[in-house]
This record gives sequence, C-alpha cells and structure tokens, in this order.
Amino acid sequence: MIPSTLMDQGSRTAKSKTSPEHRLHPALAGLRHLNLEGRITFDDPDHHYASGGYGEVYTGILQLTAGDQVKVAIKRLRFALKEKDFIAKLVARELYIWSKSKHINILPLRGFIIDEIGLPSLISEWMDNGSALEYVKKHSECDVMHLILGIANGLAYLHNEGVVHADMKSDNVLVSSSGDAKICDFGISRAIDATQATLGGNTTRPGGPVGSIRWMAYELIAESEIYTKHTKESDVWAFGMTVYELLTKEVPYARIVDISQVIVSVIRGKLPSPNSFDDLPQWKQDVYRMCESCWTQDPANRITMADAVEVLTNQVLPLKMDDSDLQPTPHAVSEITLAAPQDPVELLHQTLAHLNYLNLDGSVTFDNPHQYYSTGGYAEIYIGTRDLPDRRQVKVAIKRLRFSLRDKDLIAEYTVKELYIWSKLDHHNILQLWGFINDENDYPSLISEWMENGSVLQYVKKNPDCDVMRLIIGTAEGLAYLHENDVVHSSIQSDNILVSASGDAKIIDFGFSHAMEATQVALGRNPTRLGGQTGSVRWTAYELLVDHETEAKHTKESDVWAFGMTVYEMLTEQLPYAHISVDVEVTMSVMRGDFPSLPLFAETWSSEKREVWKLCQSCWELDPKTRITMDGVVKALKVLSPHN
Repeated sequence: MIPSTLMDQGSRTAKSKTSPEHRLHPALAGLRHLNLEGRITFDDPDHHYASGGYGEVYTGILQLTAGDQVKVAIKRLRFALKEKDFIAKLVARELYIWSKSKHINILPLRGFIIDEIGLPSLISEWMDNGSALEYVKKHSECDVMHLILGIANGLAYLHNEGVVHADMKSDNVLVSSSGDAKICDFGISRAIDATQATLGGNTTRPGGPVGSIRWMAYELIAESEIYTKHTKESDVWAFGMTVYELLTKEVPYARIVDISQVIVSVIRGKLPSPNSFDDLPQWKQDVYRMCESCWTQDPANRITMADAVEVLTNQVLPLKMDDSDLQPTPHAVSEITLAAPQDPVELLHQTLAHLNYLNLDGSVTFDNPHQYYSTGGYAEIYIGTRDLPDRRQVKVAIKRLRFSLRDKDLIAEYTVKELYIWSKLDHHNILQLWGFINDENDYPSLISEWMENGSVLQYVKKNPDCDVMRLIIGTAEGLAYLHENDVVHSSIQSDNILVSASGDAKIIDFGFSHAMEATQVALGRNPTRLGGQTGSVRWTAYELLVDHETEAKHTKESDVWAFGMTVYEMLTEQLPYAHISVDVEVTMSVMRGDFPSLPLFAETWSSEKREVWKLCQSCWELDPKTRITMDGVVKALKVLSPHN
C-alpha cells in the first residue's frame, strides 16, 4: 500500500507558476525524486516505436548526472482529457510500486517526465532485444530456459512482495543486452481498465483486455471478471501462457483469430498445445507439463510461482543441461513465410501514384490535428475541411493511420488493399472514398464526406420518427452489392453504418482491421488495434464460435447473421443481448442458440416491423447453408416496403 502521506503531500506543497514542476499533478507530488524533467530528449517525438495498453513507446536519451548518456524507452500515456485526474492517481500508485521493485528480472524504473497536461511519461532503460517472443524468434540459438527461469524468478519476487502483475505475457517481458528477462508494465493499464469498467466507461484500448484474453485465467473469463479480481493465481495461469510462447514461438491459440473463439476454447477447457509434442526434447516436454499445472481450472489447485521456480531449477534445468537436442522445433512459426510483397511500402507508393487522381494534398485542412474524434481499427478519425474546385468548402472525415514502426510493412500492405477496393466501390449505400492526403511519413490518410448524423443507432435514437425501413433497406442493398462483388465485410454492425444528411445508410469499414489482426496473430504478435474487438461477439455468427477447431473465416453467410443483428439494433434502438453486460455471457448465449428477444414495446409495432423481425430470425439460422442470402433479404424487404 502507498502511505497516505504520499497522496497528500501535493496539496501541502506550494508550487511556483514559473517552476518546471508547476505542471505536476498533485497526486505525483510525493514522487518528485523520480522527476527527470529537462534530462530527456526524444529521438523523434512524432513517431512511436510501439503501442500497447494506454501508452505509446518512444525512444530517447537520458542525460545522466555524471555527464554520460543512456538510451531510454519513454512510455507516453494516451487517453481522453476528462480522465486525467483518476489516471494520475492510478499512475502515481503504480509508479510507487515500480520504484520499490528491485530484482534482476524486473525492468528498473528510471523515473518520469511531465507532458503538456501534467501527466507522467514513464522512463526506463531501452532494451534493444525487444520482447521475449521477438528475441527467441530472432535468435534460435538463445538460452530459452534462462529466459523462462528469469521470468519465473521475477514474478515470484513480485508475488512475495504482495504485487499482482495482472497482465503477464511475452509483450511485457523484455530482454536485456546480456540475455536476461526483464518484466515490465505493472498493471497500470489493468488498473485503468478496472476503474473505467466500474465507472461504466468504455475500456476498448489499444492492445487492451481483448488481446490479453489469450493469457487470461479461466476463472476471470468464466466468472466475467475481466477487469477485476486479478490474483497471484491468475498471474500463474498467464505465466504458463507466456512460457508456452517461448517454447513454441507463437502466441497462445495462434490458429484462432477471433477472440470470441478463444473465449469458447478456454471455457471448454481446451488448452494450447505444441505441434509434434513427442518430437520435443525432454526438457521442453517437462516445461510444457509445468505449464499444464499452471492451467488447472480451480485456482486453489494451481501451482504457485515459488513452486514453478523449484520445478524449473531442480527438475528441468538439469535435464536441459544434459540434453543434446537443442535444435529449434521444425514447426516453429518463425519458419513460416507469409505470402506478401517483397517491399510493401514500395508497393503502397506505387499504388498511390496509380491513384494520383485521388490525391487531395493541399486541399484538406484538419480542424484540430491534435484532437481526434474517434478511434477504430488501426486508425483515428479526425474532422477537417476540403476546398472544392468551385471554392466551396465541405466538412470531411480524415481516417489517419496509427501504427508502430514495427508494423509499417503490415499497415502498408493492407492500406494498398483498402485503397484499391474502396476506390472501386460505387454504390449509393457505400460511403464514397473522396481521396487521400499524405502524412509526414508518406502514408495516406483517407478522406470521405463527414456524416453529421453519426452511426445508424445514434441516428434512430435521436430521431424516433425517422424512416427506419429506408435505413434497413439501404443497408441491405449496400451489403448485397458488396457480396455481388465478392467482398465480405466481416464487421457489419451499427457502428459501421453512418447516416447521410438525406437520411441514407452508408456502409463503412470493409474488414481490413480484421484481416490485419489475423496476420499479426499468424506472425506471433499480440494485435494492438484501436478500439479492439470488445463487443463484436454480439454480431458474431454461431458457426464462428462453435467451429473453434479451425481459424475463423468470415463469409457472406456470417455477414448475413451480423446484418440481422444490426437490423435488430435499428428496430429496438439497443444492442443485441442488451440485457447481458459481459461478452463472455453473450458468447455462451449464442452457443446455446439463444437469440435476442423482442422488447416489451414491440407490441406496438406495425405489421411491417413484425415481418422485418421474422426476417432477422431467418438471418440467424444456425446452419449457414440454410441461411437467407443478402439478395433474398433485399427482395423480401422490397415486397414488405415497396415505397422504399
């Protein structure tokens, strides 16, 4: 626990407005000794190296008091301004815990600097070797057992000090220049998630709880306590998953892309297992068996971290030292090559040159380039103004890509696909791509007309007398058009349908974020999409949840299921399964074949709406082969509402 005086000192300390500390939040006043203000220089403040949790990681230089310099990692927090006070208090608490943690396998905290609004950016030594998973994939000859034992020792130390990590995974284990594991990220993101969930806020953060479900203990998922009740026992489960990553060089459940399918696997007791287990050297087989003892469903029967250290030190390590078979397994993910252009960035530039007629450089101005309107997928949406050739101005949405430097090739590859396909789509109910502008990295930001009415669900709530049938038919026709052109949307829901000034539905976002996420999983990364996939299970087709033995494949049929759920939103002005607050429980309802129910006020519906409800039910046939097609939906709707 933090001494109460730590949180109170700020209010008793006078600060000069001209002092470098005048921006220091009162909650941080007791940590002044860690303030490195004036001693940190960013290598490039405009480009982050990686993103995760509620922060982006930059590189920089720390000026030491002796005159030397050292390379450091700078983690800048990123969140809405209204959350400043409660985040400052949480960060102060976690900074205090981190500053007191001293162990060879714990990444030392160097200190913090204050950003322009008075919150800390966290400073630690830069680890050139990256994360533990990146390291073992790049260095097949490295001592994996040394890393595993180091992680076990570090986590056992934290538990002995009464600290629960709450987000253990390979992304939060770095490797020093000497090859030692260094545990980082002491639950700041998890604490923020828990507080936001308690306050009823949205916890869809980059790389947040959605991505971490692959490492999440059975009881946290089954008992729907994703944001709370993390314990030493749930840390142990996550430790087993982290060790699995290092043994196999892939994330847990790597052959499953959809998080909803991972949830189903965990609840059913299906655990990740390495390919060709019998071909592994004996020490790796024994380490995997230790992992299994980390994954017992009853936390009370789970191995402790002290026990894990004992097993690894006294039972596995001697075997490993005697084992002559130290070659990497033939099924390592690092040996899999994905079909991709040799230079995706060059291909992107060629595509931009080919689509130069869409180049709007010089004619688009951001309203505020430092304040985005919303986030989703791998992008942020800004508002701006476009100057038309006739000197009129129109309001536009600017979709600006946001990614880490290590993902630039991946982003380039999928931006090429999105630009090409979107530029070819031409339908009244598909939001038109107006063009693109180039950012400072020569990556395109995509420009489309601004839809003042927002999403279709927002619109029907604000305008109860609007023509809902027109919106439903427009959505159906737009999706049918995509299917006619062999485009599977893969993320149909009300958030991805906007409403124009004339009251027409406009479909956006053509599944590229999902495709990118699948590729990241295949590459052994933890996807860090903005907005995550939290809640998408409410629109996920039955077969994608039940068929969890294979990689999820979105199809035209699964689009139809999601369309039915989206129509349900328009009819009822609420989300599917609105009475269920937790996605895990929604998943179980879908698997049982329980569909959203009609609200009480449906008794007042017109016969037209009642027939549309029956159409929704035909979209939810459990067998995709017997499910209605979008062409069939459009025909049925036009019979129901010929005036539309």
